[in-house]
Amino acid sequence: MPAGFGSRLAADSSPNTGRVSENMTDNLSHPNSPEARDSASLIHPLTNLKTHLEKGGLVIEEGDGVWVTDIHGKKYIEGMSGLWCLSLGYGQERLVEAAAKQMRRLPYYHLTNHKSHQPAIDLAEKLLEIAPVPMSKVWFANSGSEGNDSAARIVWYYWHAKGQPEKRKIIAHQRAYHGNTIASASMSGPLKDPHERARKMATQEQTRKKVLLIDNDRFSLSVLQRLVDDLGYEPLFGTTAEAASTLLKTQSIEVIVFNQDLEAE
Repeated sequence: MPAGFGSRLAADSSPNTGRVSENMTDNLSHPNSPEARDSASLIHPLTNLKTHLEKGGLVIEEGDGVWVTDIHGKKYIEGMSGLWCLSLGYGQERLVEAAAKQMRRLPYYHLTNHKSHQPAIDLAEKLLEIAPVPMSKVWFANSGSEGNDSAARIVWYYWHAKGQPEKRKIIAHQRAYHGNTIASASMSGPLKDPHERARKMATQEQTRKKVLLIDNDRFSLSVLQRLVDDLGYEPLFGTTAEAASTLLKTQSIEVIVFNQDLEAE
């Protein structure tokens, strides 16, 4: 599914009562459907691409306030605010009017090679005025990832200008997230060894104590023998429900519970 819809709550305002994933999968069978065209032509960021080809995407058509509506008329609460960039919600007419006015006058102009324009100057002055800490200049970027990339470049530029080009290291918290471009992802503080967690989990799995809880006197001797001898389970007879609950909460123990009558052979 496309990134940005991790927190969705469906509204019962649509006759479409099937699950979203089923609807998306069904619509992939129609080659001219938006879902099928999406899978055939788009690469989605932060998305399992194989799953996306199999299930398709959720195609959103319009938004109003905190609500978005897909092409089948089903509504969702957009809990992620787009990608954290729609704090005012959808359908803000004053923003529509301001954007339309600027599009007619000057839809785009860059700031490179000494160029500028009035909206950029006005916004920069306003941001400096309301910034929570003193700042001297504003750098505009198109996303948080690009902003963090730019911050790294400015820091390196600064230390070069100060005659200390060797100061290039950036400190980040482990598992912190700063973006998905090359530089910002590199600053996102991964584990020192990306395979360390996998190895640790594998070791825990190998050393996990296996307990067989038996709360009934009747059980299959052959099944018990296989669980104990072949799979390494430790039998524990007459265990109370409270004791079983305590064991289940212990992450280092794998538990099988015999709580049904099993005919003795």
